[in-house]
Amino acid sequence: MKRLHIINLDGLAGTEKMLIQFVNSNINDGDEDIIININNELSDDLIKHIDKDIVIFPYRIFQNKGYKYPSFIRKRLLRTLIEKEKADLIIVWDLIPNLDKKPSCGKIVYYDHGNSWHFSKNSKTLNFFSMVDGCISVSVASQRMLQLKFNLHCPIETILNNIPPPDNIKKLKETLGESIVLGTASRLEPIKAIGVAILTTLELNKRGINTTLYIAGQGSQEARLRALVKKLNLTDKVIFMGFQQDLADFYQKIDFYISSPITEAFGLSCMEALYNGIPVIFPLIDGQPEVIKTGETGLGYTPTMTFEQYNELTGLNIHYNHQGYNPLSDKLMVLKVPSYIDYADGIENIVKNNEYNKYSENALRYTQEQCNYEKFNDTLREKLNSFL
Repeated sequence: MKRLHIINLDGLAGTEKMLIQFVNSNINDGDEDIIININNELSDDLIKHIDKDIVIFPYRIFQNKGYKYPSFIRKRLLRTLIEKEKADLIIVWDLIPNLDKKPSCGKIVYYDHGNSWHFSKNSKTLNFFSMVDGCISVSVASQRMLQLKFNLHCPIETILNNIPPPDNIKKLKETLGESIVLGTASRLEPIKAIGVAILTTLELNKRGINTTLYIAGQGSQEARLRALVKKLNLTDKVIFMGFQQDLADFYQKIDFYISSPITEAFGLSCMEALYNGIPVIFPLIDGQPEVIKTGETGLGYTPTMTFEQYNELTGLNIHYNHQGYNPLSDKLMVLKVPSYIDYADGIENIVKNNEYNKYSENALRYTQEQCNYEKFNDTLREKLNSFL
């Protein structure tokens, strides 16, 4: 069987890692995997992890050169290339490709990793979904977003996201000690609301709990986040680590993982934190409760801050016009930002009640019992084949 993967390989974030892991895990299964990269480049970081000979650039005039065809013929070019490859399965990873019409060969499967939250309900999106033979979602929240927002009636298989166990899992702490360390790892973009982690750090220090925060990642808001840290006199309490190819050192340093996005289909970094026995403080939105069990492996809170309130406290703007998914009511909802007061209260209660070890043990047990990447990979292959 031949699988054709359509993806935008513009970096090494969650979706790209999932594709690479899937392709590399199935090299010896007797099937063929080809990647169509709609981005015109392939970064050095990606070349290290995947065979570049299986990557095709649909819009390049010459495969080894960066020169592109004019935009007005790219829809037809992409469809023609798909038909030329004669694949059995065409798997579209978390994007809406430009197609002039449905290819004449293969079944099209859309694999949603969270971009359904960001897609506008317009003619381009609806036209693509009309071509789709089925979908795979990384969470129940992802499935419901596709159904509630776009009214999809094609088969949707939900396969909860998974990652291979980290190589260097943190040794379980017996006690927290006199100070605590928070951590957050993500793109430093507005929708991640990293200011919440900074405000939580400030609040805990005000309460007499010696607290440090590590921030791993890069993004468009880094300069503004650094300015906020300076304004709040937290330069000795907040450490910017920059982009981390391997987060093992980051997880070794921290006691609590702070997840504060306004929208999150699943949360792979939260799962990695649980693998290391680190409790997660998170918003009760979208697919987050499917990763972290509040009261057991972390603490979840319903977001209460408006974007305007967040901006008043941090000077950081969030411009986002789409709705999120409320897993408690099974409805679409207006998005808000989690409260740093809730986060500080939860952490303080765990510290003062000496419950940290309980949460850590629960996190480790959860990943040992529930997270099996080999089983996930087998299930994904099985579900993909079911669409044929």
